[in-house]
Amino acid sequence: PRFWAASANGEVNKAWEGNRALSDTELTDLATQIVQQVKLRGPFLSMSDFLNRRLGPDSALTRMGCLQAAIDNTTINDAIKSAGAPVTLQNGDTGLRINYGSNNNTKVGPAIVGSNLKDGKGNTLNSTVGMPGYLMQQDIVQAFSPAMTVRSDTFVIRTYGEGVNPATGQTQGKAWAEAVVQRVPDFVDPADTALATLGAATDLTLLNSNNTNFGRRFKIIGFRWLSTNDL
Repeated sequence: PRFWAASANGEVNKAWEGNRALSDTELTDLATQIVQQVKLRGPFLSMSDFLNRRLGPDSALTRMGCLQAAIDNTTINDAIKSAGAPVTLQNGDTGLRINYGSNNNTKVGPAIVGSNLKDGKGNTLNSTVGMPGYLMQQDIVQAFSPAMTVRSDTFVIRTYGEGVNPATGQTQGKAWAEAVVQRVPDFVDPADTALATLGAATDLTLLNSNNTNFGRRFKIIGFRWLSTNDL
């Protein structure tokens, strides 16, 4: 996705061809790792907080953003990495050094001060990073950007009610309430597990029709009456 088109004679999943296709197993692995990163880093305060790395000393949160860290914790890019070499920065060096062996180092780029460059898993970066076939966070973001939006699974809902005298039409009582509602992975009917396969969009495989119609369960995890001072 980072390029206008793949190579005219390109083969899928080749390092320089610019065309990646993930298997169902790889997609499941990636989705699982994204969930792990969300649990580690969330709740996110903004889209920026979700995509960007955290600021601070070297740690799992500061090396990469959520999506790139998830990719780095899978084996999706391993086949392409095998064609590259570790990229390290030696203390006191005057440039970036790609190590192809103990006696065969190639120095490129400007002087950089710091320690070895790491991926989201904490491993030394590989020289294949950024190749057309190397899956990166921006590939996912570019593909989903038209549909990406900020959403939460926890909602604060406020409601208002009043009692009106049917004879006079005057309001005789008012009440305000606030509920904190959370969407959970479980379906409305427990006949289906949270991990039940949905199948194709036109052929849902859920056991219970209520789950097909209403989806996931919502729980009220907080409730309070409000006064006018709370509004």
